Amino acid sequence: MVASGPRINKAVPSSVGNTGSVTLAFMGVEFNSLTIAEVKVWGDSGVEYPGEILEVSTDGTYFTAKFNLTGATEGDYNVKALFPDTNGNLTEISLSDAFTVEAGKDQNVWVDITGSTVVRYGSSTTYYIWYGNSGNTNVLGALLYIGIPKGLSYTLGFDTNDYSIPVSYSIDSLYPNGISSEAEITVDSQEYNVIQLFIRNIPPFASTPLAVTVTWGSEPVDQTLQVWWSGSNAVTDYNPLNP
Repeated sequence: MVASGPRINKAVPSSVGNTGSVTLAFMGVEFNSLTIAEVKVWGDSGVEYPGEILEVSTDGTYFTAKFNLTGATEGDYNVKALFPDTNGNLTEISLSDAFTVEAGKDQNVWVDITGSTVVRYGSSTTYYIWYGNSGNTNVLGALLYIGIPKGLSYTLGFDTNDYSIPVSYSIDSLYPNGISSEAEITVDSQEYNVIQLFIRNIPPFASTPLAVTVTWGSEPVDQTLQVWWSGSNAVTDYNPLNP
C-alpha cells in the first residue's frame, strides 16, 4: 500500500552542471496539499544548497526550484522538502540520489522553426518556434528575436507581456560566460516586423514552443520567417514563406 501525502519520485533533468544556477523539476504527488516551506539538496560533501521555490503545479504532480550549484562537488545528490503540518510542525520528504551534478558546460541556447510548407492564399498557418538550452546550467535573461515579413498579418499564441524586459536588465551581468550583445543581427525594418522577447530563464536541457499563426495574402512574399538570439551570428529561417 502506497502511503498518502506528498512524495518525490524523481528529478528532471537527471543531471546538471556546477558552474551556475540550475532549475530542477521534482516529480511526485500531492505537492499542492501543503505549502512547501523549503527545499534543499546535498551530495557526499554534506554541503546543503537551499533552493528557491518557483512553481507548484495546480494538480500537485511537480514543483520546480532554482539552486545555485556554483562549485558544487560532482556526484549524486539527494533532495529534501519540508512541509508544515496542521500543528505547525515541519514534515520532511526526501529522495536519495535524485540527480547528478557534473562539470559545468558552456551556456548553449538554440532555436528552430517547425510548420507546414504547404499553404494557400487567404489561409492561416501556425508555425512553432522552439527554443531551448542544451547546456547543463540555467541560461538567464536571453533575448530572442522573431522577424515576420511585413504585409503578412499574424497572431501570437503567447502574451508578449510575459516576455518584457525588466527595468533591472543588464546583458553584461546576465551573460557572465561570454554571450555578448555586440554581435546583434538586424533585419531591414522596412521588410520585417521584429518581435523582441526576453526569456527570463531557460533551465538545463529544456525546450519550449512559441506559436505564431501567419495569414497569407493574395501575393507571394520573398522574405522568410526568421528567428535569432541576441549575441548570435546566425539566423534561423523557415524557407520558403512563399505559397
